[in-house]
Amino acid sequence: MPLYDRHVIVDWSAANTPKRGRDSIWLCAMEIAKGQVSETALENISTRDQAMTRLYEMIDEALAADKRLCIGLDFAFGYPRGGAKRMTGQGRWDKVWNHLAAQVEDDDTNKSNRFDLAARLNRETFDDLQGPFWGLPNGHNGRYPGLGPKRPSYDALPEKRLVEQRVPRAQPVWKLAYTGSVGSQTLLGIARLAALRARYGSKVAVWPFETDFAEKLEAPVLITEVYPSLMAARAESGLPKDAIQVRTLCSRFAGLDSRDGFAEHLACPSSLSDDDRKIVLAEEGWIVGASTGLADPDKAGIVPAMRQSANRPQPVHVAQRSMDYVSGPAAIYRASFEEVQQDERLAKLSGNMRTVATRLIHSCGIPDIVEDLDWSKGAAAAGKVALQRGANVYCDVEMVRNAIIAKNLPSLNPLVCTLNDTGVEEHARTISNTRSAAAVDFWGEDLHGGVVAIGNAPTALFRLLERLKETGEKPILIIGIPVGFVGAAESKQALAESGHPFITVHGKRGGSAMAGAVVNALAGGLN
Repeated sequence: MPLYDRHVIVDWSAANTPKRGRDSIWLCAMEIAKGQVSETALENISTRDQAMTRLYEMIDEALAADKRLCIGLDFAFGYPRGGAKRMTGQGRWDKVWNHLAAQVEDDDTNKSNRFDLAARLNRETFDDLQGPFWGLPNGHNGRYPGLGPKRPSYDALPEKRLVEQRVPRAQPVWKLAYTGSVGSQTLLGIARLAALRARYGSKVAVWPFETDFAEKLEAPVLITEVYPSLMAARAESGLPKDAIQVRTLCSRFAGLDSRDGFAEHLACPSSLSDDDRKIVLAEEGWIVGASTGLADPDKAGIVPAMRQSANRPQPVHVAQRSMDYVSGPAAIYRASFEEVQQDERLAKLSGNMRTVATRLIHSCGIPDIVEDLDWSKGAAAAGKVALQRGANVYCDVEMVRNAIIAKNLPSLNPLVCTLNDTGVEEHARTISNTRSAAAVDFWGEDLHGGVVAIGNAPTALFRLLERLKETGEKPILIIGIPVGFVGAAESKQALAESGHPFITVHGKRGGSAMAGAVVNALAGGLN
């Protein structure tokens, strides 16, 4: 018998204006009846106020029908060890929730005071630290005294919760802006959940705080913290990533629950010590499935991205090899790199840029490409550090994304390509430009801290530079190596003169393999 009759997953947003589409609020709901799972809702909601109204409706409907309901939201329910006591004088999650609810201003148009509040908390609560909250919208430096644009040191207070230390791609809750930030969503989301909790009382339990993980699941409505990126999500035509992820995770939860397999993912992970468990239950919280194999494809109720079809043809058997050639992957790489590095044109290069040049030549088989290689001072080192810190990699086309060796990415970095997203083609017509250029406008609200890799369309590079000039966004590195006879050389020259950190190959030559090669060099060296 399932624990819950209905499951809802919500992808939250801290947008400051009503918004739909990418990076907005998405909600998916599924119901279990007679062992079968059916989707009852997939909704894109433009404001947090409307989202809460919808959740209240779903809770009221479930209670009236005597149905048990599990709701998952993708923001942190607590702060790292010691944060609660610093904010409220007590090391308890519920005190933090009430404390934030009393101070957060978040109206029905999505306008909020999250940056003002974080700055005030830094000044008044964490006055002896530089932070811990950080991150600003572009152009807002100095607007919020006490809140800075750079990550502070975390000597007196942990940067991450225990659960985030076990999920490599999870971002710290103190980070309010830039790629992957979850801090703004958390401030605004906690305040909303505090109101929900006050409204429903004992009918609602917050996991794992009030349930001791899976020990006390009597309440008819369960509120959980989730992380949709734990699951691989296969692309669906016409839907943005956010929608696909909530549908995937909701399907996973409901599928497990329909087979009596959900409880194990609500249980306390065996890897937690007694002391850590106390910290989690008192103030930090946990992510459902973070340490319990939630994403194991052999246990999944969905087909993860890139998984082979069961009816795929078996390989043709070739009895013996009749030709003499080097066939071992490691030997091929080793011999290739050795030959490339013998070229005298590499002698003038060292460190990261020598590695970049080696990968570039290896990707195209043209040694003299290094003569057109150009870069800004420190660009390669900055890009390498950004990848280590989990930066998104924004790709102009799928060929660039596929040229990147994903297993070498140091932080399982998200590879973002929006070329085939819904709305791109129509937007291209609106701006009288190519789809590649239009796709740049769909890369999210803030490219600060990201790495850009353009290897196909000069129009994408031109559009990126236009966007950055207008918005003031500052990617850590732009790898601009588009190819072609129209605009390629000119766009690269514009990049070199833009003032942004860059790596390029001047002239008409370029391509997706080259752009991917630069990312591979910074991510994994010559491995």
